[in-house]
Amino acid sequence: MIMTLKVVVLLLILAIVFFLARGLFFLVQGGSSSPDRAKRMMQSLALRVFFSFVLIVVLVVSGQMGWIKPHGVNPFVSSQPLQSK
Repeated sequence: MIMTLKVVVLLLILAIVFFLARGLFFLVQGGSSSPDRAKRMMQSLALRVFFSFVLIVVLVVSGQMGWIKPHGVNPFVSSQPLQSK
């Protein structure tokens, strides 16, 4: 199960980066000058947002189900009490 989750997260991250690069490509090619390029750029960025949302949902659900666990480092909790002067 853990390996499957790692593969899913990796694929989602790769999809996010791919659609981000694709949107950048259409933007550099003249996104606002051509309606077709502008439409494809917006579709690419919309898919990036969708995959980002799916990645967040997968991570939250995995954490709630106990498939992934935090590593225990909390920067707000100190093991030693603060010293007062």
